[in-house]
Amino acid sequence: MKHLFRSTFESTLASVFLVAGLLVTSGVRAEDAALPGVEQRQRLQDKRIEQGVQSGTLNPAEAERLERGQARIETLEKKAQADGEINPKERRVLKRAQNHESRAIRRLKTNHK
Repeated sequence: MKHLFRSTFESTLASVFLVAGLLVTSGVRAEDAALPGVEQRQRLQDKRIEQGVQSGTLNPAEAERLERGQARIETLEKKAQADGEINPKERRVLKRAQNHESRAIRRLKTNHK
């Protein structure tokens, strides 16, 4: 019985370490954890811009303009995180800026259609 308990305990412990290792190596960054929705949306919008360039729906000048907008949002993010806490007003500002950029991406990818 003692041997059975030890092997169950050891396998459970090994599973815990395996899961912990997967979480650590999954690529989740500390700043992503602070603003999960904002970071995820930034990545998606960057991907939309990249897809537009690859498909030819965005020309280089349009892509550059959209990238500058994305950089502006990233600057706003860093300022919001500077004091270690993001207040509701800062979240609204970030969301509004992201909404604006999302519309700009859609508008330029469809050439105002």
